[in-house]
Parts: sequence; C-alpha cells; structure tokens
Amino acid sequence: MNGAERKIELEKLSAELAEVRSLGLRLDMSRGKPSPRQLDLVTEIFSKVDYTEYLSEEGMDCRNYGGLYGIREMRKIFAGMLQTDIERVWCLGSSSLNIEYDILARCLLFPLPGQEKSWFATKTRFICPVPGYDRHFAMLEQFGIEMVPVPLLADGPDMDKVEALCAADSTIKGMWIVPLYSNPDGTVYSEACLRRLFRMQAAGDFRIFADMAYCVHHLSDVKQQQASIPELLSLAEEEGNPDRVWVFTSTSKITYAGAGVACVAMSSRNQEWVLPSLSSQMIGADKLSQLRHARFFALAGGVERVMSMHADSLRVKFSAALAVLDAGLKPAGIADWKSPHGGYFISVNLFPGTALQTVALCKELGVHLTAAGSTYPYGNDVADSNVRIAPSYPELPELEQAMRIFCLASRYVALQKLED
Repeated sequence: MNGAERKIELEKLSAELAEVRSLGLRLDMSRGKPSPRQLDLVTEIFSKVDYTEYLSEEGMDCRNYGGLYGIREMRKIFAGMLQTDIERVWCLGSSSLNIEYDILARCLLFPLPGQEKSWFATKTRFICPVPGYDRHFAMLEQFGIEMVPVPLLADGPDMDKVEALCAADSTIKGMWIVPLYSNPDGTVYSEACLRRLFRMQAAGDFRIFADMAYCVHHLSDVKQQQASIPELLSLAEEEGNPDRVWVFTSTSKITYAGAGVACVAMSSRNQEWVLPSLSSQMIGADKLSQLRHARFFALAGGVERVMSMHADSLRVKFSAALAVLDAGLKPAGIADWKSPHGGYFISVNLFPGTALQTVALCKELGVHLTAAGSTYPYGNDVADSNVRIAPSYPELPELEQAMRIFCLASRYVALQKLED
C-alpha cells in the first residue's frame, strides 16, 4: 500500500470509527471471567447439594475447628487434577493467588530448608517469562523483588537464557511459570523444557512457582486435542531437586471465583518448612466450602464433566473471536496470534509501537481491554505490541462486535504509525 492508498484507507477507517463512537457502547473484554451463563450452570448443580450434611468422609465435623490441610475428599479431587499424590496436596483457602502470596511472603521471612538466610536478607530477583500474568508481576513489585523478563517461546521460556541467568547470579531466587495454557499465550511447556528447569544449576533456595490455573481448562472434549504436561513434583524429584517447585491451583474458573477452594502441592520437606508458620497463622480453612465442592463434583459427574460444560460455552466464543481476527487483521498483515487449545485468553501481537494507542482508542469506542503492557513486568512492553483478549465473559453478539472494533482500531492505529 503506497502513501495515497494509505490516506484513502485512513479516511475510510476514520468514518467507520466515528460511526462506532456514536453508538455509545460498553463492552468488556478486560479480564478472563466466566460468563453469567457458565455460573448459572454451576449454580444449578450447587442447588442440588445437601447443605445439612456436615461430616466429611473421615467423620470430621466440618462446622468445627481442625483439619489444617483440608478434608481428604477435596484434596483427592485436586490430586487428580494435578496428577499427583494426595499427601502432597494441602487445601489452604479459596484463592490460589492468596496462597502464592503467602508462600512468597514466607520465603522472604524465613530461611528455606538448608539455608541460613531468608530472601529478605539478601537481594532477590525473579525470572518472569513474558508475556505473562499481570497479578504475578504486581505481587513481586509490591514486595520489592526485581523482575527479570525472559521471552516465552513455543515450548516454554527461553531456557538458554534462563540457565545462563541462574548459573551466573545467586540473587535469582525464583521464577513464575504457568506451564499449561499460559496466560496469555496459551503456551504448553514441553517435558524437555520442564526437565531443564528442574535440573539446571541455581541458588540453593531457588524456587519455581508453578501456577496451574488452567490444568483442566481444555477447549476441546476430544482427548487428542487436549494438552498435558508431566506431573511436576515427580519430574523435579527425578531431576534431583524435589523441593524446587510449588504447584498451585483452584476452582476459581470451575465454580465461583473467590468462593471456591484452592490448594498448593509440594514436597514433604517443603511441607515441613511451611507447617510452623502455617499452624501459627490458621487452624484450618473453610471445610464446609470444601465439603460442598466435593459433593458438587460428585453430583456433576466429576471435574471432567464440569469442564466439558464450560468448554461448550468457551469453544464457541474462542472460535468466533479467532474468526474475526482472521477476517479483520490477517489480510492487513499487521498482527499475529496463536489459536490456543485451552485457558482463557488470546494473545495478539500488533504492529510494533501501537498497542497502547490501540487499547486507548478501543476504550474511547466503548471496548474495555486489559491495559496494554500489563503482560510485562512494570507494564513495560518494549515493543508496545502485545494485547490480551479475554473472550469468555461477553455474550456472543457483543463479543463479535467488540472484536470487530478491536480490529478496526488496530488497523487505524497501524496505518497512522506507517504514515508517521
């Protein structure tokens, strides 16, 4: 497209933008939230749960004190989701993000096994695969932990860079990973990548925080189209570093956000390390919620059946969003994206230097997206190109409309950039 053609196209797009602006829309694709329809289906199943029964399968009265690690039937469900042993799983609340925060704080306060000093006593740096999850980055920033971005490749983080950083710098104490359907790219880590993470040379108190938020969140019911990774704790053990990884997950995008159950799975040595501070902090989490959830899954026919129900809703929306991207941006050649097989997001890389302006323009037009730059530490996307799309919440017509507006804004801003 030459200069004259770009000018004509800009005038055409400008007229379309003015028309959209006049509609006064309010469309939200900012966070990966289950839709009201998904939540209604969950509520329908919960309505059949017997709330008068309060004894766990081991005879514990869930109305009373005790049960620090959670009730056995809920720990069993999480063990199945994570493909690990039930004894490694502790249910410690309703939010995996909260458990991650607590474990991070403990690492800062208390020396890890075999160490004389806590992270707080030394400089602490964290490796962050990018693009990544903004709330992980916010947590580290709040604690004053320096973040070191490393590119996320097709099968996981750039391991040559990760290994070089960890071998050379003992102040690198940790690393975030979302190894199955990463947020926002939907990347699935390969076994080779995971083995390198667990095998590599690193500080003695180096820990990997593995957020398995999407461990059962497949978009397809066809087993061959569902991604999987090896069980992380066993893999770490095989590679000679059994204490290197914490594994977190929850029911937040399965039942109710903030009103479900969350867990951490860890080695026995890490359990021994956590226990003194944990037993001072709490007597036990909400066992009645755990009991309700265990019975919810039993009534629903298991976790897999519940996730199939969610996938039926999500699959249509992801397909629609990707179809609009194909029609609206592919011919222009100004963006690229992946078609994820699971998770809650589509990660779009726009023409360099245009993400901030595109997201701002979408907001003017009534389409609310995740802030540009939020998928990078400190909000600093050097290329200014990545935008996270969350298709799950809007109804299908609103989603398609929002996606068309996103494509329109992206083309307009890219053409402006080329004109400049």
